[in-house]
Amino acid sequence: MAASMRKDISSRPIADNAIYRLVRAVDRVSHYKFAVQLNDANRGYFSGMASLVGGADGAAMAALVRDPHDAAALAVLDKEPNWHAMLRTTCVATRNPHLRDHGHLHRPPMAGISMD
Repeated sequence: MAASMRKDISSRPIADNAIYRLVRAVDRVSHYKFAVQLNDANRGYFSGMASLVGGADGAAMAALVRDPHDAAALAVLDKEPNWHAMLRTTCVATRNPHLRDHGHLHRPPMAGISMD
C-alpha cells in the first residue's frame, strides 16, 4: 500500500499529506473483520480440542464447529491469537520500508507500508 504527494519539503507541510492518508487507510484495514473460514483441518482441530481444553474455551470450540456464525463463541476464541489466526485470513501491517532509506528521504515523497 502506498500514497504519494506533491513535491514539497517538510518546512512547508500540507494538511493532507501522503503519510496521513496512508495512516487512515491502514487504520481502516485494522478494523476490518475477516469472515470465519472453517475447513476440514481447523474444524477437526476444534472438534478434537473442545473436550481436551474444556471450560468456556472448549464450549466455544464446540459451539463454533456447530455454528461458524456463533458470535459468543467467536468472542471467546478470538482472545487467543493462535485460535484467531486459525479461524480466518489475517492481515497485519508489518513494516514500513518506504518512508526512509538509510536516512535519506525518497524523491518523489511517498509513504508505503507492507501488508501481509
